[in-house]
Amino acid sequence: MKRKKKNAEGLPSGRRSYYGFVRDYPGNEPVESGYRSDVEKKQRRASAVKWVFAALGFVFVFVVGYFSVTLMLDVSHLPVVAESQPGETAAPGQEAGDDQAQPTQDNGSNGRNAIYLPAEKLADTQALNTLLDGAAAAGINAVVLDIKNADGTINYACAVPEALAAEAPAADENLLPAIDAVRQHGMDVIGLFHCFDDPLAASSLEGGAVYYEDTDQLWLDGAPAKGGKAWLNPYSQAARSYNIQIIQEAFGALNLDKVLLTGVQFPAGYSMNKARFDGEESSSAGRNATLKSFVDSVLDAVGGADKILLYVTGDSALNGDAERYDGSLLDASARVCAPDLRQAQLPDPMQVGEEELSPQADMNALVEAACRQIVSRATLGGRSTGIMPVLDAQDAAETQAYIQAAETAGVSGYILWSDTGDYAF
Repeated sequence: MKRKKKNAEGLPSGRRSYYGFVRDYPGNEPVESGYRSDVEKKQRRASAVKWVFAALGFVFVFVVGYFSVTLMLDVSHLPVVAESQPGETAAPGQEAGDDQAQPTQDNGSNGRNAIYLPAEKLADTQALNTLLDGAAAAGINAVVLDIKNADGTINYACAVPEALAAEAPAADENLLPAIDAVRQHGMDVIGLFHCFDDPLAASSLEGGAVYYEDTDQLWLDGAPAKGGKAWLNPYSQAARSYNIQIIQEAFGALNLDKVLLTGVQFPAGYSMNKARFDGEESSSAGRNATLKSFVDSVLDAVGGADKILLYVTGDSALNGDAERYDGSLLDASARVCAPDLRQAQLPDPMQVGEEELSPQADMNALVEAACRQIVSRATLGGRSTGIMPVLDAQDAAETQAYIQAAETAGVSGYILWSDTGDYAF
């Protein structure tokens, strides 16, 4: 028979001994042991630590993500380093890697120095090569050649149907050999195209011309006896398409490096109040926007804004021209503008900023001041339009002075122009 165990005297039922920390120790007040609260505190502390680490982790991920995105955005806005074209150099006074900002940096004109050669200079191969030798030694790296002339004729075997109907193609047998000679000298070929100043197409292209008031008579920019000529209408889709087709075909067929567009304007001259531009009243675009949209179309045809040089008058580049451009074309999509700063093409006096300067009195000062002002206008609003001024090249010393004046103003590319194609390097 089992002996029933008895509890030690004074011990509660089920307990054989006391430990000083238990709550029912004789004489102890009935208090909580603290065990459960200690566990709960530990759990709360552990939970709090987890939340703290979670918050720190979130902050860390946010900070890393923020700086990563910021870095990528900064990198995405860095200037693109383009391959140098033959003969391209840094802007005057600027070494490679120099952070000094130049207004014409990376815009297609930097270091591109061109000369214009008329068709009559292309026939004598030996003389042409001698001229190109001298030009290359003088730092010339591009040549402007006539492709579509001011009388509307075309210097290559153009196959555009409307041009054939107008009998515009008058292929110059010397053009292709001249292009080869230019390339052999390591120079770019720039094709010159007269656009809306085209009396031949105006007389043959249905619905493409500017007319007198409510008649079918061609409007002329002057008296016929004084050389007045008809113009194509920039609002006419037929006129726009005609030019674009020719530019696109020639660009590919002749493997041109760039095109120089002139005549991208409305006519100016005699009896403008009687000129009728069909399509203007029904168009939602003003004249300035119409000209810019034409440049956009040429851009698409040749494959990029860097392929286009856009001729503008020197005065309009500085002061706008309500008649020709309905303002300015400096903010057109062409990467480079070519303002004409030849003495005979400028008004006298000419407004340059706050000053009136005379081309006759001091052409060097005018070229420098005009270039400085045009560069400033061409970079307004964050634009990066390049400037290649058209400069007189009749006298070697004067030409060098004009080039120096342009470079002093921050312009490092230019087009030297001699109507005869004679240059003294």
